[in-house]
Amino acid sequence: MKTELNYLRVILSVFIVLTHLLTQYAVSTGPDENQIEVLYWIRNIFIVATPGFIILSVLLSTMNYRERLPENYLWNRVKFILVPYLMVGLIFAFTENTFREETFWEIFWDSVLLGNWYGYFILVIMQFFVLNWIVYRISPKILNSKLLLFLSFIINFAFLYSYYNHGFTANLVDNIYPFGNTTFILGWIFFYFFGAYIGANYEKVLEFIHDQIAVILLLVILSYTALIFMNRGDFYTVTSFDYALMPLHTVGFLFLLNLSTQLTGLAPSVYALISSFSFFIFLFHPIILPGIYSTTSVFADMTIIFILTSLLLTIGMCIGIGIILKQFAIFKYLMGKQPYKIDRI
Repeated sequence: MKTELNYLRVILSVFIVLTHLLTQYAVSTGPDENQIEVLYWIRNIFIVATPGFIILSVLLSTMNYRERLPENYLWNRVKFILVPYLMVGLIFAFTENTFREETFWEIFWDSVLLGNWYGYFILVIMQFFVLNWIVYRISPKILNSKLLLFLSFIINFAFLYSYYNHGFTANLVDNIYPFGNTTFILGWIFFYFFGAYIGANYEKVLEFIHDQIAVILLLVILSYTALIFMNRGDFYTVTSFDYALMPLHTVGFLFLLNLSTQLTGLAPSVYALISSFSFFIFLFHPIILPGIYSTTSVFADMTIIFILTSLLLTIGMCIGIGIILKQFAIFKYLMGKQPYKIDRI
């Protein structure tokens, strides 16, 4: 994998932890309306981590397999992505069962199997892996199409706009579609083609964003401004499944990809370590975050110290647990296979 993508994974990991940390703060402290609104706008910056991880997953597939996919492509992703998703889901259901009225299996069925929890993005990624397998059987050259990239953005945006503004689409997704609404593939389809296009043209895209970084930064500012004007008045719910966030997520990912190239060489062993456990961090950290928050909340009035301490403990605990589990090969079905590619721990 390209070195800068290790750095990108770390950035996305930090962003997703920050998103859930700020959510935990909002839930636990009962802030007033003004504080809720401020937290809302801040969280919408960091929520790029969810589509970012989805884009990166597709990007790596098309970058590594330009002409054809290996025969075990889907099976390996079932073993090392879907199975860990289910295993962490079992832990999630067990912890939730300690304070919720539903039974363990009711929680596991509704939250994990149907995708009504924070890990839903793995089900989106698995759909994209299947779609990728189908596209490669037809022709991988499809993924080089700028027209298809543009059309997928229009379809994705139109679908999400219809979902939030027309009862028919909302009823289809919320009541007829059997899985969680945020797993519906049309709500993410642009990010499949976006990630696939970047992966298939990686060197050209990297050169482009390096040369046009000032324009990309301007577009980030403009898309965030557009988000403010498209706000529907709900400052409590932050979700990536939103048409208003699509432009920001698109240019934001390009900006972060360029940033990751600038960070290359900074503490490489630390970044490689965090990157190797990023998948486990994404899935596992919300389970331990409430306990960590109960400790670090004493610093809540000292914002910087609170955030840094919470980040360090959350990511450090995930990695620490992961390092111990890594000593046993069976736990690759809990954490994925990335940690097992590092020999020094």
